Amino acid sequence: MERVFPAFNEEEAFVTGRLSDEECRRTADGLREIVLQVEQHGEERRLALLDGQTPAPRRSGRRPKRA
Repeated sequence: MERVFPAFNEEEAFVTGRLSDEECRRTADGLREIVLQVEQHGEERRLALLDGQTPAPRRSGRRPKRA
């Protein structure tokens, strides 16, 4: 964390550099709402889009550990 967080924070500041404080707050609020929508209704939507087909197994996105 001591190494990663400062680098992440630096990139976050770069990406949002043109936004005012108010624009940053609105953007963060909007992203929180998007996350809540997906958390609350994403699985239901996924199953509806599959239209009765069996869902593929979920993948964590993590790479397998090397031996």
